Amino acid sequence: MNALEMPTTLIAAMSLSAAVMIVAPPVVAVWARRRLAARWTHFFLGALTFFLFQLVTRVPLVALAQVGLAERLEASVPLQWGWLAGLSLSAGLFEETGRYVCFRWFLRREQKSWDAAVMVGLGHGGLESMLLVGGAVIATLLTLLLLPAEVLVTLPPEASEELRALTEQSPWTIALGAAERLMALVLHVALSVTVVQVFLRGERRWLLVSILAHGLANTLVVSTMRLAGGEGLGATLAAEGAMLLVAVASAAWLVRTARRQRGDETSARSTAAS
Repeated sequence: MNALEMPTTLIAAMSLSAAVMIVAPPVVAVWARRRLAARWTHFFLGALTFFLFQLVTRVPLVALAQVGLAERLEASVPLQWGWLAGLSLSAGLFEETGRYVCFRWFLRREQKSWDAAVMVGLGHGGLESMLLVGGAVIATLLTLLLLPAEVLVTLPPEASEELRALTEQSPWTIALGAAERLMALVLHVALSVTVVQVFLRGERRWLLVSILAHGLANTLVVSTMRLAGGEGLGATLAAEGAMLLVAVASAAWLVRTARRQRGDETSARSTAAS
């Protein structure tokens, strides 16, 4: 017998959110593939980059560091803020360095372009959405639905209370999580386009720009949520408002760089024709 009771609306919200997180990235990639001069290889290499530089490298290192700092973090609020800032910057450092490696070595024989960068970004952010976030939502939902009563009573009180709290979440909080993934996908595409400027413009400073932009975006969202209380619908709304600002800025950057590349291509064709 299942130990926890879940509202039907919450089950529906978690199921729909997980579906969006998992299905949206490949659907967007199909749309982009039909309209851009990019290949599925770019998408899969972007996903491989996230896997290697985030899941295989950064996540284990962060976990080890967090275990070592657990007692200090619990006792110091300033250290907690520093830890959040460090996490945000490390995400930028690892993931943007990974994108650079992708363009520099994985795609070393290919001409670098805005179109290819978009597909790399969709693969990078897509795997995060599908595996790291969507997969976690599915795992949580299955745990809440299938956890036997005899197992629940054996858990520590803190663990059982956390599980019960999950069943009391607002469906709107879950739905906003799906929206956040879509906005994060825009950010990942914009960051890939930023890194590819290293090769299009011959200026390595764009790698530093991408690292700092990634870290700043993460810090803005996480800090906003923490300042708004850290949990609940209100904190989630505040964080998603910050994420919306990030997504709008990312979209504006994508439009600007797309126009620049199209202009460069037009100039090159005019020069060749003359």
